[in-house]
Amino acid sequence: MFLDHGPEVLAGVRATADGPDYVEGPISDDLRRLRGIDTTLLRADVLRHEWDQIMALMDGSQPGSLQLYQERAEEHRNTEGWHYAHELSYQGPALVRVGEYLADRANAERSAQTERARVALTRSAPSGRGATPASPPVPRASLPPTPGRTR
Repeated sequence: MFLDHGPEVLAGVRATADGPDYVEGPISDDLRRLRGIDTTLLRADVLRHEWDQIMALMDGSQPGSLQLYQERAEEHRNTEGWHYAHELSYQGPALVRVGEYLADRANAERSAQTERARVALTRSAPSGRGATPASPPVPRASLPPTPGRTR
């Protein structure tokens, strides 16, 4: 499953991380470790394609030799596959830490935006709770009649 969706997950993480995250900060080392995950996924994907090709070639084999070759091919595939699975289990916590950090930061930013929007709405509300009281109306100045004019 991760072979299918891992590159997309990694791309999403990289799109969310900022430049300074890569240089310094709590996840900079983990972001560098993501390159190892890329490499492992690439190698595992190559192994999967090789397996598909081997199986396609073996479809034309004689039944007796098919079983022998298939067992050897499965043994090789499983050995390599477990190696990559082990590498991913070692590298995976870096992805988890980066994901948690970025999700927490996104949640904090969203909360701050929500709070700013709430405050702005409260200030701009025409009346109601939290609205600033309207200034009393300014009385219109009455102009004194101009002397010397009559109607």
